[in-house]
Amino acid sequence: MQQPASSLALAALALAVPAAGQAQSPAGTVMLEEVVVTAQRRDQSLQDVPLSVSAFSADQLQQAGTTTIVDLQQAAPNVTLAPSRGTNSTLTAFIRGVGQQDPLWGFEPGVGLYLDDVYIARPQGAVLDVYDVERVEILRGPQGTLYGKNTIGGAVKYVTRRLDEATALDVSARVGSYNQRDLTVSGSTALADGLYLGGALASFKRDGYGELLSFDAPNYDKEILSGRLSLEWHATDALYLRLQYDRSNDKSNAKGGHRLTVGAIGGAPVLDDVFDSRAGLDPDTEVNTEGAALTVEYSPADRWTLKSITAYRDGDSVGPIDFDNLEVNDFDVPASVSDHQFSQEIQWLYDSDNWHMVSGLYYFSGSSGGRFDAILGQTVPGALIGLPIPWIPLIQTTYGEADTESYSAFVDVDYSFNEQWSLNIGGRYTEDTKDATVFSEQFGNLSGDPQDPFRIPVAVLSDYSNSKTFSEFSPRITARFAPTEQLMFYAGYSEGFKSGGFDMRGNQAANPQTVEGFDPETVDSLEIGAKGEFFDHRLRLNLSAFHANYKDMQVVTAVGFASNALGFPVPVQNVENVGEATLQGAELEAEAQLPMNLRLAANIGYIDTTIDEWLTADPANPGGFIDVSSQRDIQNTPRWTGQVALASDMDLGSRGALTGSLSVAYRSAVQMFETPSAIDEDSYTLWNASLLWYSPGDHWTVGLHGKNLGDREYRVAGYNFPTTGEGEVIGYYGAPRTVSLQVDYRF
Repeated sequence: MQQPASSLALAALALAVPAAGQAQSPAGTVMLEEVVVTAQRRDQSLQDVPLSVSAFSADQLQQAGTTTIVDLQQAAPNVTLAPSRGTNSTLTAFIRGVGQQDPLWGFEPGVGLYLDDVYIARPQGAVLDVYDVERVEILRGPQGTLYGKNTIGGAVKYVTRRLDEATALDVSARVGSYNQRDLTVSGSTALADGLYLGGALASFKRDGYGELLSFDAPNYDKEILSGRLSLEWHATDALYLRLQYDRSNDKSNAKGGHRLTVGAIGGAPVLDDVFDSRAGLDPDTEVNTEGAALTVEYSPADRWTLKSITAYRDGDSVGPIDFDNLEVNDFDVPASVSDHQFSQEIQWLYDSDNWHMVSGLYYFSGSSGGRFDAILGQTVPGALIGLPIPWIPLIQTTYGEADTESYSAFVDVDYSFNEQWSLNIGGRYTEDTKDATVFSEQFGNLSGDPQDPFRIPVAVLSDYSNSKTFSEFSPRITARFAPTEQLMFYAGYSEGFKSGGFDMRGNQAANPQTVEGFDPETVDSLEIGAKGEFFDHRLRLNLSAFHANYKDMQVVTAVGFASNALGFPVPVQNVENVGEATLQGAELEAEAQLPMNLRLAANIGYIDTTIDEWLTADPANPGGFIDVSSQRDIQNTPRWTGQVALASDMDLGSRGALTGSLSVAYRSAVQMFETPSAIDEDSYTLWNASLLWYSPGDHWTVGLHGKNLGDREYRVAGYNFPTTGEGEVIGYYGAPRTVSLQVDYRF
């Protein structure tokens, strides 16, 4: 595949595709196209928004060959988006050093994910495939006022396409490396005057990048079927309704990781191919998600709009995680998770020449729970804990549920004193109630099957129900100064919080305090920035700098010590609010229309992270704590991120148009956990290219896309457990070099 990849890169270098649309000035000069976003819950030009926002239109996503939202981490500074370790569709998201790596119920995300303004509470099934999309927005920094809890790092907004008034039908097919075969069909039609029906159906399939050797099955494969339906009614000039339904079914195999150490039991050597795995747990998995939303917009008078968003979402997943990635049951965790949520938001908006207001009420009710079993077959032999049969497997089962009920009220007002100065002030009050039920026990049985009713009880670790209520106020204030129509400076302060909860892995027997749960963590952020367009809208520069205090961090830490089966003291760990950090950095996003119809697009992100406090139990002082902050750092946050893309297009006259792009993305070294480990990743660079042909009239589009053209091997996640021998050191990797051919037809 080296030959096609090199040819594609050379062709794309000669002919590059614009990273954004083009427009013509009255004088005929090619300009950068205006980008409209809803980052502040109303339509605005990106250059007028006093926030750090990256936006990607449907055309940009198509031209770059974007298939899922995780591809966008290269296109936005200080952003990490990746599938969670042994899964294909569970999202791990970090922005500016804040996120959540553990997808277990009881924990909340630090980056909010929104599908058409509907908050998606759980990360399972949140690696959204890109289809039927109008744009994707990435908001950086706390968004507590307008978006509420769990947006202390930022937010990712997936905005689906509104229906066309005329009957439309689009068909898109893609084939590529590893037998990739994707098909998307979308369309819409008018049922009556002002009433439109539309939908999209998408199938995404791919063989594995490697093999699950124990099962002769594909590893890192993909098998997803998704669909959306939409009904829009423009009842009157003042009343608009939109009813949506979406569903997704993911039957991709659970990903087997690459073991970086020799197996302690049996001495299994390290495999040569990082995409091959000896995982011995059945890889069959299934993730189902569905949701419905009703949006009503009513304008009773000029300047006033009442908006209602009613939504329900449901999901369930069954899948294994093989922590040891060996054929034996050394450390295997079959798991199942289900969740459902209901939300209701009422917005009251006012828009005039000088005043802009967004206010509202928000209600959320959600429940998430499930079961996971840790099969500790030979890592903890039964003899060590007194089981009558020395080689009997030890199993630890945990199951329970976390329920959430949340109320909030918010208001955000923007006032323009004149054409140059404006001030934005807002705040949101939130009350969050969490109810949790947790049960965890250890037992042994002959079969090693957690579902086997014949078992030898060992110990009950946790058995409790409890409730906690949190209340938080999240303000923001931003001043904006625009000396000219093309240049704007801003300075702002904002706060946000990630809700508290209960540690489902907490050991009540060893640490009774775990039943009290943990409190919210908060981020207070100062940001200054500038946005400008120069040289007749041919150069766009957006810069920002931020300083954030990350307080009451929810961290896994030792709260004491207990004796193990051999009488040695081992730390008792629990999630506690014992961490504080300082996050500061800068970001640059630039686009330039160059001579010879070339376009340059670039983004650079820098962040400096310092753990200021991290308390853990002092082994030399029972009941005491010591600060180990000097030995910790923020996870999943490279110091430097960046991408540069060179782009242009060529008019072929009656034969259409040819366009192409070549981009290079860089990420510096990163820690996968707060403590240094063997799975930390060094810096790496990825090269991507695209080449597209558009037919006259834009009915046909044919695209050739190449990703990771240098075939760079890089880790995106992993595990590091100190069990036996060198421990369980498991890595998960980003996609290898792939080439795909895309054909679209618009009827």
